[in-house]
Amino acid sequence: MANIKDLNLNIHQAFDTLLTLLANQQLDTTKIENQFAHIFEKITDLEDISYSHYVNHRFRYHKIHLAYFQKIKDNKKEIKEEESSIQTDHISNQEMNYDSEESWKSIQDRITSLTHLQDTNEIPNILKDIHNLLIPIFQHPITTINEYIILQNNSNEILSLFETLKMTELDEIPSDENNDQNSNYIDLLNDLIDFVFKDLENRQIYFVEVLLSDLPYLNKVLFDDIPQTEQSITRCYREWARIFNSDKHGGNPKFDELMKHINYIRDCYLSKIYSLCTKSNIIKNELDQGHKHAKLSMDFKKRFNDGGDKELNVEQLEKLVSFEALRAFEHYRAALKSLGKMNQNEADIIQRARNS
Repeated sequence: MANIKDLNLNIHQAFDTLLTLLANQQLDTTKIENQFAHIFEKITDLEDISYSHYVNHRFRYHKIHLAYFQKIKDNKKEIKEEESSIQTDHISNQEMNYDSEESWKSIQDRITSLTHLQDTNEIPNILKDIHNLLIPIFQHPITTINEYIILQNNSNEILSLFETLKMTELDEIPSDENNDQNSNYIDLLNDLIDFVFKDLENRQIYFVEVLLSDLPYLNKVLFDDIPQTEQSITRCYREWARIFNSDKHGGNPKFDELMKHINYIRDCYLSKIYSLCTKSNIIKNELDQGHKHAKLSMDFKKRFNDGGDKELNVEQLEKLVSFEALRAFEHYRAALKSLGKMNQNEADIIQRARNS
């Protein structure tokens, strides 16, 4: 069986070559089409090895192929590729359910059930069920910082439950020397804890490798979707630095390399703010972004008033209304700051907005 790590690396490198070809002013369509075919062949090799990785790469492949046909104005191929992209997008959304909130809740419920067992012989089976539920979650590729944080937070919560269980419930079960199954409860739980620790670190390293293999994507996810002010970029940078500090990952050099790129990108953004952006452009951009998020908030509010729909329930819509309204406020606040209209009262305004 092919090595998944090597195959993923080859695919990422093939995508880098493709993006380089697409960046040329004079497109060599023959080379580009050959590179697309080469990538598709590599991706197909993944289908029977790691389906989640296969879906992730297929999704990226179709998006780039669609953009290519749009660039060369081939409408027929564009329509056909868009249909393929929609199908892959649907499959990708199904794959993302592996690490949904429901999956984590199911795991937590199984752990909690261990505290109410009448038959302790069931403990190994439940621990095995928990392990099987965790496997697809840790196989799912992380592609965004939000997915990274969700995985990290949920894994830490699960580990905390495991440790509590080990120190209380399981530790009080008397060992039966004539019953190997009963005497191995703590060992089985320790194995599960080690599994979570190891696979969480592997997923984190995988995400770092994803970011390092696609620096334009890293550039985009870092600071593109926040107000373009020194304060916002610095705050966002500190959050990334807190998460990816190599001291928290055994001094892994990959994390050091990632932070070097993040530092460089931050400096570029700040330099752009300092030297290239005029005040009027900043204000216009912040107002446009504010209007966009305000409209989203109003749209979610309408769906909330209608009682929710198939896509989002009332509770989710209520959170989105507040989230988009706060995003709109942050952009409007940034515009006002550029005009010098916010100073002493800023903290009070922010607090009232967050409490509303």
